[in-house]
Amino acid sequence: MEKVRDQIQHLVARQQPGHRLPSILIVGETGTGKGLVAHLLHRSSARASGPFVPINCAAIPDTLLEAELFGYVRGAFTDARQSKAGLFQTAHRGTIFLDEVGLLPEGLQAKLLKALEDRSVRRLGGTVSEPFDAWVLSATNSDLNSALRERRFREDLYHRLAVLTLTLPPIRERGEDVMLLAEHYLARACADYGLPAKTISPSARAALTAFPWPGNVRQLANVMERVALLADARSTGEGTLKRTLGPWSLVALALGCVLGAVGHATGSSAIADFARALEPLGAAWLWALKLLVLPLVVLHVMAAIVSARESGAIGGLAVRAVLLFIGMLVAVGAITIAVTTAMLARFPADSTALAVLAEAAPSAGPGAAPAQPSVLEWLAGLLPANPVTAALAGNVLPLLLLSMLLAWVVTRLPDRRRAPLTRAIRVAAGAMLEVARWLLWLLPPAVFVLIFPIVLEAGGGVTGFLGLYVAIQCALVLGVTLLLYPLTASLGRISLRDFARGVLPAQLVAASTRSSIASLPALVEGGRDLLRLPAAATGVILPLAVALFKLNRTVSAPLRLLVLAHVYHVPLSAGTVAIFLVTIIVLSFGTVGLPSGVLPIPTLPAYMTAGIPIEGVVILEAVDAIPDIFKTVLNVTGDMSAATILSRSGLRADSTGEVVAGARAAIEDPA
Repeated sequence: MEKVRDQIQHLVARQQPGHRLPSILIVGETGTGKGLVAHLLHRSSARASGPFVPINCAAIPDTLLEAELFGYVRGAFTDARQSKAGLFQTAHRGTIFLDEVGLLPEGLQAKLLKALEDRSVRRLGGTVSEPFDAWVLSATNSDLNSALRERRFREDLYHRLAVLTLTLPPIRERGEDVMLLAEHYLARACADYGLPAKTISPSARAALTAFPWPGNVRQLANVMERVALLADARSTGEGTLKRTLGPWSLVALALGCVLGAVGHATGSSAIADFARALEPLGAAWLWALKLLVLPLVVLHVMAAIVSARESGAIGGLAVRAVLLFIGMLVAVGAITIAVTTAMLARFPADSTALAVLAEAAPSAGPGAAPAQPSVLEWLAGLLPANPVTAALAGNVLPLLLLSMLLAWVVTRLPDRRRAPLTRAIRVAAGAMLEVARWLLWLLPPAVFVLIFPIVLEAGGGVTGFLGLYVAIQCALVLGVTLLLYPLTASLGRISLRDFARGVLPAQLVAASTRSSIASLPALVEGGRDLLRLPAAATGVILPLAVALFKLNRTVSAPLRLLVLAHVYHVPLSAGTVAIFLVTIIVLSFGTVGLPSGVLPIPTLPAYMTAGIPIEGVVILEAVDAIPDIFKTVLNVTGDMSAATILSRSGLRADSTGEVVAGARAAIEDPA
């Protein structure tokens, strides 16, 4: 890129006002910034005060292109009621930019050549040539050398257009330019939308640098605009919150257990009084959490849908990838439910501890769960007649479907009406998320307040129960990870040894960083160099999987549901569990900008719908920092498994899918 800059500076320095300028052909892949370079050349030239007239030769039908370029006289064709000057005359004493000139129809190439040689045009239907004085810039992403050999492009026209040639390298070859451009477009998007300035985290930098950017600068600009709109942290990535709150929540849990155990063993009245004094604080925090979760989830899902509409629909490859992700999530959820049910029956926890935990939530119990509807009643209730009543009852799935329907309706509106609604939804979602962040900073003391009185009454039985929960989760996560190996070998037609070698580097990065996005470069390298996956897999599927596909969600969430239902004696029907699993899968594809391992705010309504007290969810989430390493390893293994299976199916990349994948991968920093 330095060479291109030097060429432009050299050309500008040698220009003389009032003299002719050489025709320049700008060559580069789609999205490398050819139009931006043409604008820069015009603004830097002696013709900067004149008009800049761009025309995309591929966007105008062949039958109209001649009239657009050269103009026409009255009566030249049907509906030509008055004469019109062409774009060459419109660009008089300025610059005309012929974009996609390689796609110019053969019949028009000779006319363009004559116009350039004579510096004059003859309007369609006219008899007189009219002079023009315009600097001619052109651009193409086609291989004109092949077109010349195949006689699809005139050689004499090529030499007339390419007096000078500027070749723009693709963004993947620009090294540190990627980050310079990313920071520029991020700052510009924040300024355009009136958002607080944001910076890019180290893990996101690694992902941006590793991504191949098939859409080049245009794709990068789109991605950074989405980052500005959807990412909610003002500084370095969401992993900062996770690394800060995760360990402190675990410390708070340990302190609460220790102090509670001491109070239980000594019977200290001072410790008991202290516990009673803290109870209102814990109740207030839980009340705020319950008040927040439903509007937060609904607004974020709507924001995700309307934002996806603005950056284009997901392509065929991405759709097939998402379908595979859903299938794997459902299968893993079913395995988790079956295994957890058997484990809870085989290894019952201390009954005293369970009783104390259940008593800690007065509203829990057999009557806490909602009445189980029939299949027809359930289907009829998917779209609530009264959304307010559904919100008050905590029925998350109907609200989720209603919000998705409303968001889809917004995407179908004309641009003039859609834009203000989209902006309002994003602002509301951002405001709710900011409130959630403030609430999350209180998570460690909230964990202490919730666990302390429970251990105070039950003693060490509660810690034994938590240890059992961690052991079951680690066993499940490791078991699912191991199951992926034969699954991938069978469906992906690859040996177990080769898959293990290919995914190992990413697993090591995941174990050390507890971040899927930080593992993306290792995933791409392993897929490309060790597994020999095609570019569609490493450039589209892997970034998309890292952004959307969290296989641990259908392990940890169903496990937590079944364990807490066992603790609080909440009856769960097959329909309730199925609704919960569907809700978790839907929410996993619309994850808010809150890192996993801190608090599952987006999924809390699903537990509330099933009748599970959320204080139990908070306590179990605090110990999830222990199996978090295994969950991140499972995620990256699932990512590589999905990419391998899809690539062996002969799928091809889709440019829109690449855009969506790069956007979400740059935005999120999940585990």
